[in-house]
Amino acid sequence: MKVSIIIPVYNERALILEIIRRALAAELPAGIAREVVVVDDGSDDGTGRLLAGAAFPPEVRVHSSVLNHGKGAAVRAGFKLAAGDIFLIQDGDLEYDPLENYATLLEPFSDPQVDIVYGSRFLSAPFPEGMAARYWLANRILTVTAATLFRAPITDEATGYKVFRRSVLDDFDLTENGFEFCPEFTAKALRTGHRIVEVPVRYRGRNMLQGKKIRARHAFTAMYALVQHRVSPLSKKRP
Repeated sequence: MKVSIIIPVYNERALILEIIRRALAAELPAGIAREVVVVDDGSDDGTGRLLAGAAFPPEVRVHSSVLNHGKGAAVRAGFKLAAGDIFLIQDGDLEYDPLENYATLLEPFSDPQVDIVYGSRFLSAPFPEGMAARYWLANRILTVTAATLFRAPITDEATGYKVFRRSVLDDFDLTENGFEFCPEFTAKALRTGHRIVEVPVRYRGRNMLQGKKIRARHAFTAMYALVQHRVSPLSKKRP
């Protein structure tokens, strides 16, 4: 079995090489190989040049976009390049550390009945390290909304760690280009009958001065996306 670690990145020059190093070094469960797919989403801080000039091992693939399209578009580009049986989405910063989390995230896939695993920041600590109060509140509201709309006992809808079998994408299309990718994936996965298994992950939040891209206002667009994808017809899978 192979896991494709998909890293969408935008303006993370200071951290991207370290993220890749840790993604390659992180412990995996026995019998799982890895590849790393990095998608530079039109960075304008030199991230693309840094990636282009780096010497990576064969299991690292890099794709660069001229324009910034958003996290969802970058993740979908990574899907097209990935060859793994399992897709693991890794943010391009150190809020989520591969060294501490990959083994925990991938262990449930030893059960063939498990298709989707979310890394929950709230299972191990009610107040994750470094998470500002406004982000904590936004996360709680989103999670309660998702759990109510889809009658699913999840604790962290907006987690950056969404891990799933490649075959899950056979059941629905993903169309959102921005951060709305996360609620869209949750909504469509639950609507098509998939069960989400959660495991605790270690998280260390950063602030805007440290390069955090998510803003509190994104909670409103995520809320809208949850409701929209709950009531709208499921988009058919394109051939």
